[in-house]
Amino acid sequence: MNPHFLFNCLTAIQSLIRTDSGAAEQGLTSLSSLLRRSLDVAKHPLIPLAEELEIIREALRLQKMRYEEGLEWSVGADKEAENFRVPPMLLQPLVENAVKHGVDDVFCRVDLTAVIEHGDLVVRVRNTAPKGSDPANWKESVGLASVRARIAEACPEGSGVEFSKTADGWIEALVRIKPVVGGKMK
Repeated sequence: MNPHFLFNCLTAIQSLIRTDSGAAEQGLTSLSSLLRRSLDVAKHPLIPLAEELEIIREALRLQKMRYEEGLEWSVGADKEAENFRVPPMLLQPLVENAVKHGVDDVFCRVDLTAVIEHGDLVVRVRNTAPKGSDPANWKESVGLASVRARIAEACPEGSGVEFSKTADGWIEALVRIKPVVGGKMK
């Protein structure tokens, strides 16, 4: 989890304490839940995607508190995809990245979908992109490098992540995870 994310959450909660104590309390509860879940899942080499998606939803709720009307999001997966086992906190940096790079002056939309295609887990993290955004020009950030390294280390060969700009102007991270053969990851 990016330390800037935690700092921004705490700053947003602090600003709500005087103006909307209920929202501040809800923010603290969400942040506590997110931290507890991330510590719990870190104890396991693989978790069901459904657990990873709950962590992502909690993080996006916190981001929504910060950006208010400037952020819209959706997270969805088919039932088969929810049961697919993945390394914990694999996708969360991609969603953080989508929010960070997707917010322009007023608005960002982040959508995550997960399905099973030909036995592989396929996750798409899409975000609106400010003008001039082009993943071909991105430098490898710490978060993106860690996602690539975790996939290379923990997932079967043929798994990976690719970034592109779609014809309709969205930025898309496409993650493909091959199924585990013989019950073990690498």
